[in-house]
Amino acid sequence: MANYIDTAFVKIFHDNIIMALQQNGSRLKNIVLNDVLKGEQGFYDVLEKDDDITTLVDDNTSVDTRHPDTVITDPEWNRRMISGSFLTKAYLIEQKDKVRMLADPTSRYVQNIAYAMGRKIDHLILNAATGTAYTGKDGTTAVTLPSTQVITADHETANTATGLTFDKLIYAKEILDSADVDPAEPRYLILPARQVFSLLNDLASTNLTRDADTVRAIAQGTINSYMGFEFVMTNLTNTETVTLTDGTTTADVDDVIGCTKEGLLLAINKETQAKIDERPDKNYAVQIFFGMYAGATRMDEQRVVELQCKQ
Repeated sequence: MANYIDTAFVKIFHDNIIMALQQNGSRLKNIVLNDVLKGEQGFYDVLEKDDDITTLVDDNTSVDTRHPDTVITDPEWNRRMISGSFLTKAYLIEQKDKVRMLADPTSRYVQNIAYAMGRKIDHLILNAATGTAYTGKDGTTAVTLPSTQVITADHETANTATGLTFDKLIYAKEILDSADVDPAEPRYLILPARQVFSLLNDLASTNLTRDADTVRAIAQGTINSYMGFEFVMTNLTNTETVTLTDGTTTADVDDVIGCTKEGLLLAINKETQAKIDERPDKNYAVQIFFGMYAGATRMDEQRVVELQCKQ
């Protein structure tokens, strides 16, 4: 068995997991910003949009002034903090199993670990989208997603919760457009399968046949975009129980996320770990272990919209 557990073999195992993780493990990793997490916490500075047009100098107002002084203004910076978590996955393989199959990139062991890691990465991203972000010099100032970025479950009719509808999707687009989010930035809608069909049923019931055909094509996987959003389907979206407008009625909802690539950041420590060892305490079964340090944060509230959609 010792001949199986060597440095080259472990490296192959490590590289195969990374490959599978990139290709199939996470559905959300490639639609957000990515960076390397250095240390237990990472700080990321963002240059804010300069909306102060009053500081722009109009030379026509000083035509009689020769060699005027340069007017200096300070740009505003924002800082976001990521606190990482150590994500691990381990299996025990009996002696009778084929240990060398771990070197096969299609191995079920490799795929299972990569897929599990990918789902955990998606959880980090989804939690960051609607959770509390931390800003300030030391990352101690909590920032929640403003209510203006949340489309409530009973947005269309007070006290009547609805799933994903044409109206909610239009409103999500309006929120991003009203914030002057660059239309050139890729926009994504992260949603579970049942909300695709909720949208399909809504369009069909309002006789928007052309639109219903479009969403049906999305559900069938033949196209994946609608109203400027690329649909990313995952059943890992967060769920919660919310209170409707009357203050007493509640509804179970899916947190559908509308966002741009610049709105969320995933950071992973480049020093991922892969280990394969014999376990004398387990009759010399082989333990395979993979770990990575990762975290995510919301970088800009105006680039993220939460759509509460009845389950």
